Amino acid sequence: MPKRRKKSEGVDILSFLSPSQERAPRSELTGSCKARIVAFISKQGGVVRKSELYSWALRDGLTPAQLYKALSELLRDKHVTRAFDEASEEVVYTLVSS
Repeated sequence: MPKRRKKSEGVDILSFLSPSQERAPRSELTGSCKARIVAFISKQGGVVRKSELYSWALRDGLTPAQLYKALSELLRDKHVTRAFDEASEEVVYTLVSS
């Protein structure tokens, strides 16, 4: 007796072409990430260690890629500086007062 095939519903070869969900533009995501990072650094007294920043980002729901991109933009725009702290033997990010 031959086995019957199961019908799969809802999946066809052109399903990827249909518009599903609209995403927010990446620049808006980066802008909100930058604002959250600046707020966190200022709340920590204007100086934060790299490990603290990364653990906060994970707890706050930021992906490492979002954090890296936002930090790169903040460093490029000179809102934040990066330096090595010999006391903690770690990289620290310092908020530049404008």
